[in-house]
Amino acid sequence: MDAASLYLVGRRLAMLAERAMAAPEGVPDEPSVEHLVLRAVAERLVLRAVIERPGLTASDLVTQLSIAQSRISQVLAELERNGFVRRYPDADDRRKQRIEATVHYKEAVEQRMTRNVEEALEPLLIHATAREKARVLAALELIHDLVLRAGEREDGSEAPEKKTPRRG
Repeated sequence: MDAASLYLVGRRLAMLAERAMAAPEGVPDEPSVEHLVLRAVAERLVLRAVIERPGLTASDLVTQLSIAQSRISQVLAELERNGFVRRYPDADDRRKQRIEATVHYKEAVEQRMTRNVEEALEPLLIHATAREKARVLAALELIHDLVLRAGEREDGSEAPEKKTPRRG
């Protein structure tokens, strides 16, 4: 598991926690964790997706990343403005826009996004034994797989069912 996958797991867990702690009816909500997350994380996730699968559409990104369409549109506009991605018309359907990362940014983004989770969690695991580290990492892998299989979108609606192979 890499840092981007860890972020997706954490985001889904945060969404579940927010639901559990929702304010009673009539009581105003505090800003959600989603609003407090730096937009750079969403931008990096989009960049990683278009690096891994050049030619995705905005709809593909919504499905793959479980991020709202409006947020994907904002992120893509910002990334295009800054020269990170380019959009081009689909060869078969000129109404569709395909997205790819610019060559200039592919290597830098990929290097950041594939950071090892063990390295990212080092502050948490500093006093853990080797066995405890292995158990934590295995548990995170399992949670990651379960989150992907659950297929729940950011807005709580069900995503199209995904067939994710189980790891032994």
